[in-house]
Amino acid sequence: MTSTQRPKNDLAWLVLWCALLGVTAYHMVWQTHKVAAFNSNAFDLAEWVSLHPTVRAENPALFTPMLLRLPLILLAGIMAVASSTLQAEKAKWVWHGVALLVVLRLNPPTDFYPWGGGSPNDQQLGRLTVLGLGVILMLIIGGRWLQYFWKPTTLILLIAGLITALEGYNRAQKVLDSIQIETGIGGGLVLYIVFLLSPLAVILISSTRPFLLKTSVRTAT
Repeated sequence: MTSTQRPKNDLAWLVLWCALLGVTAYHMVWQTHKVAAFNSNAFDLAEWVSLHPTVRAENPALFTPMLLRLPLILLAGIMAVASSTLQAEKAKWVWHGVALLVVLRLNPPTDFYPWGGGSPNDQQLGRLTVLGLGVILMLIIGGRWLQYFWKPTTLILLIAGLITALEGYNRAQKVLDSIQIETGIGGGLVLYIVFLLSPLAVILISSTRPFLLKTSVRTAT
């Protein structure tokens, strides 16, 4: 392995593990309540607020639950993009499989199949699943070319993962406040933010360092 390949792979592994930890944090408690049974992770919070009439009347429909569910697709996309840079084919395909499994977490109840039936909530889950699988498969197929600009692509996905999660959480809390349910921020949300900010910061630093070195050299000469 060349000296240029190793740093790229080290950074890719950091991104991959942080994305996987982000999925774990997604399923930890995001919303705390004095009654333990009402503690919710992001997925359950999306399900919970989807039942509220105000959320069902949103335009686009069920926008708040969609924001809370999109991070799973974005995290899977991060895995697919970062794994495209790995040298070991076996590791690459293992992470491709993990990315597809993450998207399948959105798989709706059987009422959605075969013709997109079920409740509006089931329909959103089904459409997001189809969308997510399509996006991940496209990223896997295009991995050969994607590896040349994987850093900016990963940055976009990381930022989108943070924005959708935080905006979805904020909107969900407004719904809960409107029905006077007092909740707090759970550790899962805090960890989710940390796991996405960490690789984002490292990518930015690693990308700007060569530019800063060139600038310092020019200044010195």
